[in-house]
Amino acid sequence: MTSPLTTIYECSDGADFPVDWANPEQRDHRWSWDSSHWPNPLKPFDAAVWLLSEVSCKQAHSDAGIPLHPILRDFLVPNGFLHWRRVIQSDEENSQIQQFTDRMGGILGAWEQFCQPRTEERCTWLRESGDEPSTPDLVAAYGYAFHMTMVSLQTIMLSRQLLIDFLVADFGEESEILATELTAGGVNETLMADQALWEIAQIARRSEPLTSIIIENEPEKMIGAISDTDDGTQFLTAFEEYIQYYGLRTSQWESAAPTFREQPEAPLGFIKHAVMNDVPAPLEVQQNVANEMDKLAVDVETKLGSDDEKRARFRELLAATKPWVTVRENRAFWQLLSYGSLRVAMLRRGQRLVDADAIDQVEDIFFLEPEEVDRYLANTADSAKALVEQRRQEWEFWSTKTPPEFVGQVDESTQPESEGDVASEKVLRGIGASRGVVTARARVIMDLAEAANFQSGEILVCVTTAPPWTILFTKAVAVVIDAGGVLSHASIASREYGIPCVAATGNGTSLIKDGMLITVDGAEGTVTIED
Repeated sequence: MTSPLTTIYECSDGADFPVDWANPEQRDHRWSWDSSHWPNPLKPFDAAVWLLSEVSCKQAHSDAGIPLHPILRDFLVPNGFLHWRRVIQSDEENSQIQQFTDRMGGILGAWEQFCQPRTEERCTWLRESGDEPSTPDLVAAYGYAFHMTMVSLQTIMLSRQLLIDFLVADFGEESEILATELTAGGVNETLMADQALWEIAQIARRSEPLTSIIIENEPEKMIGAISDTDDGTQFLTAFEEYIQYYGLRTSQWESAAPTFREQPEAPLGFIKHAVMNDVPAPLEVQQNVANEMDKLAVDVETKLGSDDEKRARFRELLAATKPWVTVRENRAFWQLLSYGSLRVAMLRRGQRLVDADAIDQVEDIFFLEPEEVDRYLANTADSAKALVEQRRQEWEFWSTKTPPEFVGQVDESTQPESEGDVASEKVLRGIGASRGVVTARARVIMDLAEAANFQSGEILVCVTTAPPWTILFTKAVAVVIDAGGVLSHASIASREYGIPCVAATGNGTSLIKDGMLITVDGAEGTVTIED
């Protein structure tokens, strides 16, 4: 029997999708599923983390003296799927954000001087924390670190919107994508992670024995084979340094997701690709993109006409927004590192519960909520195995479902186009996120663990991506994603690597099969199945 505060919606396959409302007023708003960051249901631990980190979220924004980010003011996690309620900020709130940005010397200063140091401090504390802090204390530290990145997000989004608002009078509907392209080509942590792997590959390319080992071995056997050679010391040292710095990021935005430290096969697969092929350095690709964007800026300024004041305003707004990609990707890097740092702390506790025979596997801890973790740690004679198994079955059930895109106040205009209509035309329509047209074979990658299956010259088709996925972008000739928009990670990364991207296809991973010949038009936002 359902509660009066429960509404039943439908998944894409017709299965019931119950939503329990905390209060009746919540039903009067429209809530959007964030499939771009969380396409799969969160496990109970990560779902509870969102609710428990509310206090630290407010603290982070209070320390900066700015209002809460609109999507953080109210959210739902029905059946593990994160849904936001979008709120429009007032002029007064935007003024507060601008004042904070100005005090910090711009969006880059706001990140580097204020947000990143506080994020980094909490991440270090999480990794070094022992058994004394409570699990809710660990969650609070993670929450403060993560939400400092949301403070930074507000500064860059406001700066970008000011540039769009300026351009719209002369460029109309093109203003949004134009503003996005004008700020492409920024050096950032994600790019440098790929550059570090490329440089490790060059160490191997200079050694015939290492080159042979890497070509002949699958990634999971590579390190062992290299360890047995005299030429391997420099390579192994460089790779270990990479893993120590970049390997703590989770592969998705959740602490239950593995890191490269646990799955080094993915970066080793990138190295193998770079050894076997004459891959350009990521920094070189970035510089080429930056040069093209500089030319675009000159072209835009020319089209603005002879009004010196107007052209000067354009240069001012562009300069203020130029570090956009750098800040956006750096904060994404630290978001995943904050999840990874929380993961380190929780896996330690998971091992304690395994040792006490309260759970079977260390990873089972993510099926417990934070306060439950502490309860079982305090009462090691109690077993959590039955509870873990029940929740695992529930999570596995929801992992097979596609939830409704909207809940709450829903009308026909919010409903997506049916799969049948799209499939009959063999044309998927999404959002053009990075311009260009490419025809090639598709490769559907549902998890980064499948990275070794991806081959050079293929089109990457996936649900969404996170920063560690960029190791595939040097191989890809185009990208197609189910979720996201022009500001999603896959879209940004595609522009940085100069390849076409279509976002928000909705069901690309369902309709497109491995080996299909498809055409991606990143300007029109279409994906055509050719055969």
